[in-house]
This record gives sequence, structure tokens and C-alpha cells, in this order.
Amino acid sequence: MSETLSPNPPAASRPLSPNSWQYREINAKTPGLSHLSDALISLAEAGEPVVAGSADLQYSNGLAKFAKRFPERYIQFGISEQNMVTAAAGLATTGLKPYVATFASFLGLLCCEQIRMDVAYCGQPVRLIGHHTGISLGFYGT
Repeated sequence: MSETLSPNPPAASRPLSPNSWQYREINAKTPGLSHLSDALISLAEAGEPVVAGSADLQYSNGLAKFAKRFPERYIQFGISEQNMVTAAAGLATTGLKPYVATFASFLGLLCCEQIRMDVAYCGQPVRLIGHHTGISLGFYGT
């Protein structure tokens, strides 16, 4: 039995456009990865030497809240994921506890060499946070 694929699936099975009111309404109720900022804020307030970095995605990954609360502990790397991972490894050598976040596909593909050479081989305690996995947010470039 063969299936025929429709070029236009029913609206209910299509992902929401980021410009649609439904998408904005869902995101207004659950603000992305805000729990990431909440956890880092708790650690920082407890005296942990945490620093956070993002590759121009602080609103997508929820780090904007941490950046506002602790601007001296947040680094905005722009669209430079590889440099972010290497810098985080360097920060870890000074005793800081770096957390860096970017799209999971960028972390796994673009930063593979930096993760291997600067983090893994050197045994640096860098926390790598990959978000927006798969093709669910292809319009963002994931």
C-alpha cells in the first residue's frame, strides 16, 4: 500500500510560523528556556563563580535574564560559536565555571574541533548547552 504525500499538509500538522499569533501566544506563556537563567542566577547568588556566554541567542536560550541580573558575568559572543567554546575553556582555566549556550546543531557541528581540543582533551569543566534541537526551528538556521 503506497501513500501519497500531499504538498500541503493540513494546517494542524504544520509547525507554527514565528510570525503567527499562536506562536507568540505560546511563547508568552512559556518564555523559552528561562529556567536556564533561573538556575544560573541561583548559582551566582550562592557565590558560585559562574559565567555565561551566548552566540547572539540570549533571548532564544533564556540567558537574557541572567545577563540583566549579572552583566559582569555574561559574555555576548555574537555569531561566533567556535570562539565562544574556546573562550569558555580559557575561562575555566582561571577557576570560573563557564556555561555556554547555542543551537544544538551549531554546537555539535561547528564547534566539534574546539570541544575536542580545548575542552575535552584539556579536561576543562565547560558546560555546553545545546538548545533548539532537530529541525523544529529551521527558520532560525538549526
